[in-house]
Amino acid sequence: MSESNQREYIIAFPPKSSMGLELEPVITSTNPPRQIGCRVKDFYFGTDFSEGFVLPNSDIWTREYLTHRIQVGDVVCKVDDDRVVSKSFTDILTLLRTLKNSETHRLVTFRNISAHCKFCSIISLIWR
Repeated sequence: MSESNQREYIIAFPPKSSMGLELEPVITSTNPPRQIGCRVKDFYFGTDFSEGFVLPNSDIWTREYLTHRIQVGDVVCKVDDDRVVSKSFTDILTLLRTLKNSETHRLVTFRNISAHCKFCSIISLIWR
């Protein structure tokens, strides 16, 4: 089963490279104005996206590697060991940018919402 079909999965992002993702808040409210959480809006491969890194699992970091593992709509749950689901969107972006400049891989845990919803649908059918 690929990572994107699991409910939660971890991706190791190389240091000093763009994540290759366009991110957006999960929840936006107007009164008071807040943006909570972080999810994948789209893929973005700008000039600062570097390919060819060898990841901890021995995979090679490429656009194809990323697009086959992450789906649009997947939610960022953890950055390294820091649970970020209920943090502000701005705080999550700041954390990701700070870790981009570190010398080690950034470990980001994502939750696949469509896989989670399918699981919940199956459970609700069983418990009826």
